[in-house]
Amino acid sequence: MTNLRANLDAYKGDSVKFKFAFGSDGYYSLAGWFLDNAGVQISNFGFPGSWLSPSISLDSDRKFNLGFVDIEGHAGEDGWIRGSLLEASTGAQVPGFSNISFPFSLAGVDAEQYPQVRLKVHMGSDDPEQTPSLEKVHIGGKRVLNADSGQNGWEYSAGIEVVDGLLNATAITGTISSEFVFSPRPIKSVTIYGNISSTVSVTIYDKLGNSLGSASKGGTIQFPSQQVGFSASVNLPTNGWIDVLRITSSFSNPPSNPHLDVLNDGSDDWEFPMIDDSGQLAYGNLGWQSWMTLEDSYSRSASLALDGTNPQSLTALIPESATVNSGFVSISPDDDGFESPVTVSVAGSSISGGSGNSAFTSILSQAQISGIGYLNPTHTDSQNGRDWLEVPISVSSNSAQTVHISSMGIGYLFFENVSGLGPGIEGYLDGISDVDFEDETDIPLSYTSDYGALSLDGSIVYDFMFVNRDFSVPNTFYPDGEIIEIVTSHHHLYDNSQLADITLVGTSSDGQSIGFRVENSPDGLWGAGSGDVQFSQNSGDSIAPLSVGASYVTESLHSDGYVDIEVHWKFKVDWNWDDVESIEWEARANDLDGETIWPATSESGRSGENAVENDLQIDYFEIRDQFDRVISNTYDTLFYPFPIQEGGPLNISGTVRFQDNENRRPQASDFSVALNLSGSIYPLQVGDQGSFSGVIQSPTGLSSMTLSPLMLRVGPSSSTNGAEDTTGVPPMVDIVVDNSPPVASRMQVQTPVGLQFVDGMVVPPTTFSPYITISEDQARGESLTLRYWREGVDDQNSDGIADESEYQSQNRELSVGLTGEQQVQFMGIDVSSMDNELIHLYVEGTDWVGLSYQDGSTGGGPGATNSWASVVVAEDVMVEFAGAGLGTGSGGGSTFSLDRLTQDSIDYFLVPGIEHTFKVRLDEPNGFRTIDNISVFLCGYGSEYGVFSYEPFTSTLLSPSSSMLEVIGASTEAITSTITELSVRFKISWDMPFTEQDFDCKPRVLVEDGLDQIESEVLSSLSWRLDNRISAIPNAAEDLSEPIIPALGTSLYLGQGDTFSVSGSVHHEGSGIRISEVNQDLTAVLSMTYGSGNYESLASVDTNGNFTVEMTLPNFQPIEPTTVLTTSLIGVPGNAHSVEDSQASVTVDTKPPTALFNVEAYPDSSLTVIETNNMDSVTVTITIMEEIGMNFGPLQVSWAFQRNGQIIPGTEDSGEVPWFSSVEGVHVYRGELDFSPSLEFEISDGDKVSFWITSTDKAGNQVAGLGGPDSPRTPTIRLVEFDGQYTRSVVTPTKNPLVGDKITVVTYWENPGKNEGTISVGLYEQRIDGTFQPSISTLINGPVELYLPPGSSSVKAEFEYSPSEAGQPLLVLVVDGDYGNDNYMNVEISDIQVSSLSEGGQSGGEFVLIAGSLLILVSLMGAAFYVIRRSAGDSEYYDEEYEDYEEYEE
Repeated sequence: MTNLRANLDAYKGDSVKFKFAFGSDGYYSLAGWFLDNAGVQISNFGFPGSWLSPSISLDSDRKFNLGFVDIEGHAGEDGWIRGSLLEASTGAQVPGFSNISFPFSLAGVDAEQYPQVRLKVHMGSDDPEQTPSLEKVHIGGKRVLNADSGQNGWEYSAGIEVVDGLLNATAITGTISSEFVFSPRPIKSVTIYGNISSTVSVTIYDKLGNSLGSASKGGTIQFPSQQVGFSASVNLPTNGWIDVLRITSSFSNPPSNPHLDVLNDGSDDWEFPMIDDSGQLAYGNLGWQSWMTLEDSYSRSASLALDGTNPQSLTALIPESATVNSGFVSISPDDDGFESPVTVSVAGSSISGGSGNSAFTSILSQAQISGIGYLNPTHTDSQNGRDWLEVPISVSSNSAQTVHISSMGIGYLFFENVSGLGPGIEGYLDGISDVDFEDETDIPLSYTSDYGALSLDGSIVYDFMFVNRDFSVPNTFYPDGEIIEIVTSHHHLYDNSQLADITLVGTSSDGQSIGFRVENSPDGLWGAGSGDVQFSQNSGDSIAPLSVGASYVTESLHSDGYVDIEVHWKFKVDWNWDDVESIEWEARANDLDGETIWPATSESGRSGENAVENDLQIDYFEIRDQFDRVISNTYDTLFYPFPIQEGGPLNISGTVRFQDNENRRPQASDFSVALNLSGSIYPLQVGDQGSFSGVIQSPTGLSSMTLSPLMLRVGPSSSTNGAEDTTGVPPMVDIVVDNSPPVASRMQVQTPVGLQFVDGMVVPPTTFSPYITISEDQARGESLTLRYWREGVDDQNSDGIADESEYQSQNRELSVGLTGEQQVQFMGIDVSSMDNELIHLYVEGTDWVGLSYQDGSTGGGPGATNSWASVVVAEDVMVEFAGAGLGTGSGGGSTFSLDRLTQDSIDYFLVPGIEHTFKVRLDEPNGFRTIDNISVFLCGYGSEYGVFSYEPFTSTLLSPSSSMLEVIGASTEAITSTITELSVRFKISWDMPFTEQDFDCKPRVLVEDGLDQIESEVLSSLSWRLDNRISAIPNAAEDLSEPIIPALGTSLYLGQGDTFSVSGSVHHEGSGIRISEVNQDLTAVLSMTYGSGNYESLASVDTNGNFTVEMTLPNFQPIEPTTVLTTSLIGVPGNAHSVEDSQASVTVDTKPPTALFNVEAYPDSSLTVIETNNMDSVTVTITIMEEIGMNFGPLQVSWAFQRNGQIIPGTEDSGEVPWFSSVEGVHVYRGELDFSPSLEFEISDGDKVSFWITSTDKAGNQVAGLGGPDSPRTPTIRLVEFDGQYTRSVVTPTKNPLVGDKITVVTYWENPGKNEGTISVGLYEQRIDGTFQPSISTLINGPVELYLPPGSSSVKAEFEYSPSEAGQPLLVLVVDGDYGNDNYMNVEISDIQVSSLSEGGQSGGEFVLIAGSLLILVSLMGAAFYVIRRSAGDSEYYDEEYEDYEEYEE
């Protein structure tokens, strides 16, 4: 056994395979080589490990500890990386910092107790073949994010994945966030670094979750104040990626012991010591207090023994003038961890926390920061007089325990003034010679500190030779034509006469400049003496011209005792000065030499207002109608929008102001306004104080209009610079046009049965009190007037004509402005003296806009023909039903008739949607027109359906909306002088509810004549039912899928998956008539239950009531072959009912036919083998199993030749097999087919014929299974031919004979063909010259004749051969004397090596052993094991075969 080992270091990271190769000679027949225990040795990481850092210093005051610790590394899915802090020299565990996750803050480390520490990094993995790796450790303020950041406090949102080592958001923008990390060292900014895409952004937050800013790669986020840590949120869009991202902190550097020496004279003018003179108090760094005072000593940390009841207190000093903005207190437990939570109180406000072994760090809350601000100073620094707040800090707990304030920090802003530097600076300036003195002179400063920096600013206060006093100016100037005044005051330190001139300069934000100047009078008295001051303007006269005559100068005594020169500057603002955001005004006085000091300043344009405003806006808009009523009050929720009469006048008024100032308005010449009336513009008149007005005639042809004012011009008619209309959306008033006059309904009178229409009524001669109901769509008028004329009473001229002047009147007030209906009652009219005489009535009045009732053709008018109501004052006569015995039916003498429909003379129907006629005959001696009302109740009194009424006097035919009936028309026919027949045509609505359970409808008739009425009996002989049950009746069905099978009526014969249609029409079930009214939604539904599923198909019904529905059968086999087809309707009109019809059916042949090649019954024609010698006439018998039936005719078949399982292109062919017989679903087809290939090609052994049936059954189902298109029958092609051929040879006793030895060559032959045959074989030695020398046996016996039966093998032919010379002879087996090998059957035997006698003497004593070599090839296998056994040599194999055949021969 030999062990071999190979080093694979060169292939690290590659995928490899291992290949083992063996070799040997062919001389010995031994067991061969074996390989055992091959494999690959790998590392095992099953045990955790750790790394210990060098010593790290934490005791530097300047660093306030070191911030926090973060790492860069890779842990993998099954690994972890954690850290611990150890005391550097002893290795003792720092409490609270054992085996904790990264990142972690160092705020909880007491730097005084542990000035030197070491970081121990623990690493481990649950996968023994992978190890975590640590690349970097960051101690300070750096946060790191990479693809393995699950080990250092980052959390990923959904959709973030690691792809090719990069963080990617795969679907939507992702967010990666980290918790807040404390830093005992204050941070002023962070910068984003790393290998990330430009689309990645980082947002930094403080502890309260407030955003401190965002940045992308390379960006810096500057904090508004120093922070005690931060959290981060990384925005990762879908097109972004992260390899590694680093957030690097920049720490603030509060100065330690800063000193300031002004003038650099060696004497400090300001200082901020860290420790007071007593050495007992620590003031700390300027801007950051990290020291605490406990029992007259100070320290950066403190150990507190809590008793569980009383708090432990200490203080921290903060300057009184400081503004605290951040801070923290970090509490760490002892070695045993926190016994219970601790409470940290700062300035009276508390926060609790702390558990386990981890440090508890509390930031200053807003309440604690505010509490510090409420403290009063209790300590004064005797060295510099600075007052200090002693901030109380206490720690308490419910349990006795020892805790440590490991670190603390309070950040604040601090500003302080240094005064009293004047004498020193003055002396310094006096010491500078005039030659060296410049306009600007540097004052030397010296700043020193232990470390850190601060910012300085300052100024010098002194008295001035000139004083330009503060002055005020208007905040906004308007070009309203008014004079503007600005007053400035000035004085000289000694004498105002030394002031030569005073200037006022205004510089606007648009670059314009206004310059005013006044010069002192020649006597120097500023106009108080004999001389006058001189005003002038040197710039800006085009936009703000100075009014020289109105401007003046006076003297005024100021409260400081100085006499001021007071200048009154007066000017106007021109329209050409466009809106200006601000104007900086400077007023200054100058002496005779032109010297002065800085001016007094003022500003126009404060508080967001413009300094110059030349824009206008409309601030008031009012509209009144022709009656001087305001109709623009959009807040009137009751009547707005108000109506007007079409074409009526509109009185318009309003005002314009300067933008946003209701007290400043333009002059009449400085603006122009028009009215925008629904797109049409009407100019208006303008007046002073920004007013405008006008009267507009409203246009006609509009139903409503919108009115709004429109500013046509802003500024005077001359050019203006940028003046605009800033009204924005102008006031808009909607007005409706009332084209609808008020409507007066028919007059009524109160009767014992209620109000009745009075027109045509006969009333008794007593008193007459009519009622009328008026309606109004827009707004009702104020009153209504009734006018009436009584025949024989008011006919003053006795001409029998109702003249207008003869009418009497009554007036009633209305609910003005409202809409809708109002009933009005007039007082009783005396008709007691009238006998069979008429009274004519009409009404007058208008609506709110002035339209009269007569404008709408209601209300009537004077005269009998125009009367709104005419009433007969007389005694009434009752009406009666007329007819032959009050019969019913269709005969000429019937009192009542109704045209009903019936199929069986048993049930009678009214059909919705078609016209029907009801007739009634009445006998009225007083005339048919005196009948008040004829009401027909087609369903009797108890139903609201089928009700209509006819008023003979007005020929009005009515039907209530609830009656479900549409009246078409009415006609009357005089039968006799007193008898009249009324015919009413109507249609019953589809909406009328009626079901099979409802009783028959039986009509009744009610006739009202005055206060009396007559009614018919129940007309049972005219009973009817509503024929609202409709059905989709099929009358035809059609197969739409090949093969097309004709339907038998409405019954179809189909295959699964076939498409078919059913056609028919919609009929009423009761009457049998076709539907006449087809609504748009009426849809025929064809449905069936197929297998376990329900299927349906829809089609619209056309206007003639016809439908055709198509449906496709599911493509699977149902349980029952015959399926009932049901037709129904949806979307039926109104309350119609759909009645299902199931006349149609479909028989589904879902079972495909199967083919049987019955070898038992038809052994010679079942296509098992096709022999090549009779392919042109092959008898084929096929049995088809099909219960329902095949298509009539022969069976269609197809075939193709197949080689190696693949169809040979171009060999496809087809034919048909005649029908032979059919018995109970078994169909036999028999015939001859010609399988001769149409494509010329050589059929090879193994070729087959792929044969399938293409015919289908009647339902179009293809043959399934063997013989079908999907599973062709593949009979083998039998090559019926002779194929004699050589297989092998054996040489005995040796292949290494000596010259003259005799050897035997045994050859083996076979005939795999299907035909027998004979070949002749001879053994020859082919010479160099090409001649053939026969072997001994061939020479003596000639070639061997071999008979090869079909399928024979190992047929022997033996030859003897004796070599005549040494070397390798070329022996040839020549078949059938073909020495030229034209038939390619000759065989060469060339592995015989002949030796001479001299060589042969040594051959028995020597042998050559060829040993194989082992070649190890490295490939993909991590470990492989192989056992390989060597096979015997060829000669040994043939010896075994030779012996077998010898035994067979015996």
